[in-house]
Amino acid sequence: MTWIIRENKNFEFPTMDLIENYNKKFDEDEKANAQDMAIKKLIEEHKENNELHIILLKVAAINSLYSTNIYNTFKMAEHILKLNIDQKLKNPSTKIVQEIANLEFPDKTGKEIKKNMYSFATKYCNWHENDLYPIYDSFVERLLKEYRKESINKKPELNFSKHKWKNKDLKNYDKFREIIKKFKESFKITDEVNYKKLDKFLWYYHKDIFEEKR
Repeated sequence: MTWIIRENKNFEFPTMDLIENYNKKFDEDEKANAQDMAIKKLIEEHKENNELHIILLKVAAINSLYSTNIYNTFKMAEHILKLNIDQKLKNPSTKIVQEIANLEFPDKTGKEIKKNMYSFATKYCNWHENDLYPIYDSFVERLLKEYRKESINKKPELNFSKHKWKNKDLKNYDKFREIIKKFKESFKITDEVNYKKLDKFLWYYHKDIFEEKR
């Protein structure tokens, strides 16, 4: 299975107007907006991470509504509680993203399994601090790669074209943050667009312009 740009679509470089337009489309999408508002309300009412049942509720909601493939939500909730993340989240620390991502839990035979729940960890941190933690997922990865290719071909003068990053850097949160920083700088995306608004744009723009080819 591969993803291709729809035949009737022209790939556009991001502008403030384009980002605003796709944020509006996101907000007008009943399902997408309802999911977003559900988690937003939950986090606003339960910002802290010092009670297991509250953390479990947030983990389950994010995992279910954003398909982050946490197969043992209770174990993840226990894991986050032990990490004592509230002060760490405000620093910001890229280390806390990887600490949350590194989950260990027993399989049916009792053998410990190690999982890297990287996408979930970026979402969990972002939902608590929208301005500090960019979100990684497969849609973001695919668009960044496409913007890199198009920038090199059509706008080689941009910093995003000159910034030589590798695909594997997207899974290193320090490097991923730097890639996002270069992306915003290159396309003159101001701080008015926090990481939540940027994610809404990237998610909905991907949904609009790409299609699966089987």
